[in-house]
Amino acid sequence: MLWAILCYLNPDAHPFISDKENTYLAEHINNISSKEKVIPWRAILTSAPIWALVIAQIGHDWEFFTMVTDLPKYMKDMLHFNVTQNGIWSSLPYILMWIISMSSG
Repeated sequence: MLWAILCYLNPDAHPFISDKENTYLAEHINNISSKEKVIPWRAILTSAPIWALVIAQIGHDWEFFTMVTDLPKYMKDMLHFNVTQNGIWSSLPYILMWIISMSSG
């Protein structure tokens, strides 16, 4: 909804931009080069921060998959929880993840 209200294809079509802002943007948009940019694939693929993010994401996905698949089975087979207990305790990590991600964001 906000995107449809606030975002337009160009400044001329935007109803909330003043004439001064529109003039400023028109002057500065003309100075921007429209040549196609070259993507630096070599720099991206040899970047240590990119590889750190990839490795961190793989670790996160492995942990998440393990928790999704094995935690309920462990609680049922090893701890002998019934369905209700298993559901409550299995949902606790997700509730905590949501609370932490919302509060730390």
